[in-house]
Amino acid sequence: MFQVLKRHYSRYTPEMVEETCGISAEDFQYLAESVTQNSGRDRTTAFCYAVGWTQHAQGAQFIRTAAALQLLLGNMGRPGGGIIALRGHATIQGSSDIPTLFNLLPGYLPMPEAGTHNTLAEFTNAIGSKHQKGFWANGDAYAVSLLKAWWGDAAQKENDYAYGYLPRLTGPHGTYQTLEKMLKDEIDGYFIVGQNPAVGSANGKMQRMGMSHLKWLVVRDFSLIESATWWKAGPEIDSGELRTEDIDTEVFFMPAANHTEKVAPSPRPSGWSSGATRR
Repeated sequence: MFQVLKRHYSRYTPEMVEETCGISAEDFQYLAESVTQNSGRDRTTAFCYAVGWTQHAQGAQFIRTAAALQLLLGNMGRPGGGIIALRGHATIQGSSDIPTLFNLLPGYLPMPEAGTHNTLAEFTNAIGSKHQKGFWANGDAYAVSLLKAWWGDAAQKENDYAYGYLPRLTGPHGTYQTLEKMLKDEIDGYFIVGQNPAVGSANGKMQRMGMSHLKWLVVRDFSLIESATWWKAGPEIDSGELRTEDIDTEVFFMPAANHTEKVAPSPRPSGWSSGATRR
């Protein structure tokens, strides 16, 4: 594989890179030498990228190339190495990892569906087959571990590890399905935490019009973002398409602390317990 890559990339001389990308041959040479010199037994390089790569037309190729380079340089699986995706928006990465997406449980387990996954066995069989290759063949163990972590002693083999406590999906409940229901007056209230859909989501006008159909809206943020003020200062107010006095949505703004306002706990002196008893 190394020889295949070597032949493939041999064409990308500093001069060709300069002609294609606009970076000078000297700067490219300096970059290449800096990365290689910072990779080895004593030093490790990490590639950190944001949505400039993620959303680029050739973003998948960029990230794949970074992975190949890190493998060749021995920077994978080492402290301070690897590839790190930096996210600027709330829960872009965390929505999968924490999770906050409607269709995922922690550990990338899917949410069970009503009428389809009525038993734990039906649910775990849908996650992965014991006959397949890869770690998802252990999907049943992942699911049981999660249920035990949540329900503790109430999760026993006899009751399917409290699988019955889990809610079930009755269909798609994503952002835009929810928004369509708002416009049809099928949703009474909405919580906005760490997002600003009035200007930060696709079709901002649709977002604002949907919120105008709510009975109540709760916005938690450290400043009055557009999703908290659209009812009096939005584009539709300026155009006359919406009138503040005709909007029945009750908006509740819950001020939150910015990370710079939060005070970190004082470190305890070494050798002291939580009860302040000297050991």
